[in-house]
Amino acid sequence: MDVRAAVLDEPVSYENSPDYELAVACQSGDRKAFQKLVRQYQEKVRGLVYSILGDPELLDDLVQEIFIKVYTSINRFEHRSNLGTWIYRIAVNHCRDEIRRRKIRRFFSLEKMELDPVALNPSADKALLKKERVELVRWGLSKISEKHRAIIVLRDFEDMSYEDIAEVLNIELGTVKSRLNRARLALKEVIQPFFSQDSLNDAEHENEAL
Repeated sequence: MDVRAAVLDEPVSYENSPDYELAVACQSGDRKAFQKLVRQYQEKVRGLVYSILGDPELLDDLVQEIFIKVYTSINRFEHRSNLGTWIYRIAVNHCRDEIRRRKIRRFFSLEKMELDPVALNPSADKALLKKERVELVRWGLSKISEKHRAIIVLRDFEDMSYEDIAEVLNIELGTVKSRLNRARLALKEVIQPFFSQDSLNDAEHENEAL
């Protein structure tokens, strides 16, 4: 018997996780515990959904739908990962369903962003330039595939570890880096025509502002 494989197949225990007791309380039907869960993760989920879909008009409804899924699925949570990772997985899958259902491929337009070519020159106001870069990155995300968009958001916006990303996206750990590299190249290819090389290099570091 492959001992290494047997060990890998064993459930991972997260009993020492700060969210373990919260999850157990929710599974027992404690409504106050679930309200605490919502308060704890609501803004994180909002940020994730907005980064992937980029549609403020649908944001509240989508977040509510995600937490309904969390509520109806909590008894199936097996504590094999952190509670937050499990919630993120539900959120990402819900966004995927939304994209497929409505065939959302474009969430921002150049008209909405009001990109001013003059503002993209080196003498432009720095605050305005940064805002334009952020909006352009958001627009660029809407132009790449869903799987590339999701992994960029999780890693570069949410600063998730490769291990947690693998859990959320249900992919092998070794796939995370290769997919992330391809996703970044795809995004760079989309937004590159709008920037000089120096501006493009700066734009790649703007993710934390989103």
